[in-house]
Amino acid sequence: MLRHALRHPLQSLASITRQAFRRVIAPLFPCAPVIGVVGPDGVGKSTLLGLMTGGSKSIYTKVIVRHWRPGLLPNLGGRRPSAPAAAPRRHAGRMPWLRVAYYFLDYLLGHWLIDRRDTCRQRLVIYDRCALDMVVDPLRYGLSSARPARWLWRFSPKPDLIILLDGDPAIIHGRKPELPAEEIASQLAAWRAYVQDGTVGAVIDTATPPEVIADKVRELAIGATMKKLGAKPPNH
Repeated sequence: MLRHALRHPLQSLASITRQAFRRVIAPLFPCAPVIGVVGPDGVGKSTLLGLMTGGSKSIYTKVIVRHWRPGLLPNLGGRRPSAPAAAPRRHAGRMPWLRVAYYFLDYLLGHWLIDRRDTCRQRLVIYDRCALDMVVDPLRYGLSSARPARWLWRFSPKPDLIILLDGDPAIIHGRKPELPAEEIASQLAAWRAYVQDGTVGAVIDTATPPEVIADKVRELAIGATMKKLGAKPPNH
């Protein structure tokens, strides 16, 4: 390589410049999707994501899971943003609009600095919850109302596809009783409204075996990839 560079300096310089340029513009053309998996506690998100990261990667080089936000900025409560909470928060914090502005900055920076970097390398990025979850359950994020969260959702970068894991509130409560069954039913009703208006693009019944759910999510991810690339997804 050194001899070639010495003999053909202009050609080598042009090649290096092309490679550097491709690396710079690659995040502008991501080829893999960003997916959000949503639903109340106990619906089976952790089991699904474990299967997604430990099983077949399908057409992707890697499956990356993030917990509800990119996590470039530290958590306001001191807990690492990459780690799920041991129990859902059920009280509001101070200065909700400042809190939301902080999270908006994390979503914006994370979208351009890590999500696009990973998706342009054919890595599937899956969020365990997403910014819309703050609208459905504002107390979990220290908000006294959903109004600030609605503004966050309106202006922040969004997943290419949101998948709702749906099920019977009583069964979900039996798996994880941190929230009352009535609260679980209320959250599911809110999520179903987002299904009706098209914000949530797919619904999977959690009565289905986890391995089948994981296969369905992989199939939906491939469909989202084809849509992102402007190609027609294969018929199944």
